Amino acid sequence: MTRLGKGWVNDLEFSPNGEILSVATSIGIYLYQVDTMALLTFLPSDALVTTTAFIDDKTMITGESDGSTIVWDIEDEPRILQTLQRADPVVELGVTDDNTILIVEFSSVGSPISINIISWDRVNPETVHRVSSEIGAGQFEYSPSKNTLLIGVFNRLPGKIIAVDAKRMKAVAVLTGYQSLALSQNGDLLAVNQSQGGANYPLLLLDITTQKEVATLENGGRPLAFTSDGKMLVSSSAEGLKFWNVDTLELVSTIGDARAQTAVFSPDGSLLASISRDGELALREISSGETRFSIQGFTSLGKIVFQDDYMASTYGYEPMSVSDVAAGGGGFYSSDSRTIFFRDKSNGEVIRSIELSEEEKDQFDALASITFSPDGKILASTWDNWSTGDGSILFLNPETGERLKTFSGSGPIAFSSDASLLATAGKENRLVVWDAESGEQLELSLGLVPEEFGEPYQKSLLFSPDDSMIVVLSSQVIFRDLTTGKQVKVLESGLDPYLSFYDRGGSGALGAFSPDGTILASTWLIPTNNDRITDSKGVIILWNVLTGEKITVLDGHLNPTETEFADTNSITALAFSPDGNLLASGAKDNTIVIWNVQDGSQLKVLEGHTGAINSLSFSSDGKLLYSNAMDGTVIIWNLEKLLP
Repeated sequence: MTRLGKGWVNDLEFSPNGEILSVATSIGIYLYQVDTMALLTFLPSDALVTTTAFIDDKTMITGESDGSTIVWDIEDEPRILQTLQRADPVVELGVTDDNTILIVEFSSVGSPISINIISWDRVNPETVHRVSSEIGAGQFEYSPSKNTLLIGVFNRLPGKIIAVDAKRMKAVAVLTGYQSLALSQNGDLLAVNQSQGGANYPLLLLDITTQKEVATLENGGRPLAFTSDGKMLVSSSAEGLKFWNVDTLELVSTIGDARAQTAVFSPDGSLLASISRDGELALREISSGETRFSIQGFTSLGKIVFQDDYMASTYGYEPMSVSDVAAGGGGFYSSDSRTIFFRDKSNGEVIRSIELSEEEKDQFDALASITFSPDGKILASTWDNWSTGDGSILFLNPETGERLKTFSGSGPIAFSSDASLLATAGKENRLVVWDAESGEQLELSLGLVPEEFGEPYQKSLLFSPDDSMIVVLSSQVIFRDLTTGKQVKVLESGLDPYLSFYDRGGSGALGAFSPDGTILASTWLIPTNNDRITDSKGVIILWNVLTGEKITVLDGHLNPTETEFADTNSITALAFSPDGNLLASGAKDNTIVIWNVQDGSQLKVLEGHTGAINSLSFSSDGKLLYSNAMDGTVIIWNLEKLLP
């Protein structure tokens, strides 16, 4: 297999001597030689690597989403020294002055989200102390000198920061009304934002001991990191990266073309390593502001749609805090999905990008979906306003990025085979069919889901191959005549109708026609124990389109109890091969199953992603399969070599 993309970055750390930079990502750990930024080694992982810390120049610890904490010897050939395996995802690591490893993990039990604080004695590895607290999701900072753990609980307003004495495992202070945090290494000073502010909100400095505000930096932006001596602070703002003198409170410099989600200073304070939202890992000299090295490709690709020459991706799941990655369940959703990237299909490199204008940013919250027209000449995207339910559909020229046309609408979208019609399924249960050239529309009522099941927001649309009908997939599979809007047929699965579209991960119903239009594949959820809501998995139903009869049910993805997911393992992507003989399905269990459509047999399970599968696409000759997943990578599978 060939992998495009390096995954999204969860953590950056310098070794104590400043010679090595570790980059923890969704697919493993990259170790770079700082003076040349040459890759020393890549340590692949079957889970998300969420956090790292150095014990000394030769020893590193990593925490992963599968609950493992690993101690590595990274001198010469890296090797594992010790492993502590627990059930819950690790979100923060620290090393105390007595060489005990402090582990913070999310608890999979309880609501609201709980954290466990673990003290692991490496000398006596069986000695593990645990304290649990129901405090919600958070951002974490650890001060070795003060042995203090700061937990930022920002998932609800007003935000609060809890200071925990890591030795006594006891909360010693609670600061309320703040969002974002950066802690000086001596543990004396805390940089925060107030809970509500604009793009250039003020940045506040707090004394940890007195819990009082000592300074305000206007238009300071979001705090990222202090230097090791605590004399300089870097923040991310609309103007770029800002460097502040903590003693004088003066703005020392601004790097206007730089954007950063995560940053860390080298131990001597001369360099800053940062990761931007478009996936650039940059190493900058503080004195000159110049970029010494830049490495592309560290980003989640979000939702991807493929075309013969290139692929388009939403910004999707931006590099986020560790807590967002660990707590997202099947979601991992970004709060700022506002960019479309056009990428080279051979290497994943960004060719161009399109972002909302400032006026549009005020109007819309997120990019909801993207799809190519069948001829590849139009990329349609939907942009949503979460508070009103309104949205816009934007037509783009994929060759130039030019905006061609704008419609009012929201929800899933689908093109007819000749690209002359566009269908959307938006709020209030409305199906809208548009003339893609003139913008004229025909409104049809869906009438999909009984009221007790709530708003049917999880649905998808398909045109029949001959464009005579529209198929709506939700709690039912409904065929409607394109001309009259009348219901032609409803396909009944004989399974629990609630589970056809109910999915706590949010993937919704999916469907795909075989190339000749004779078979429809649709997804369903079936219970795997007596609780049909909290324990279910995805299956695929193959239908005979002409007769409406069920051909078979394809059941091959894992039960939730066999995965890291506590509730559902739904199917998240479907694709037929060009000859219609193969069907590929991807799921939240990170796997892809290749099916023989003729007899329903399972031909191969493809493993290589560390996140739920977002999208699948076959090459035009059917020899390659492209998969995109939540781990921020695309894998190209050579089916000629993989299939029997």
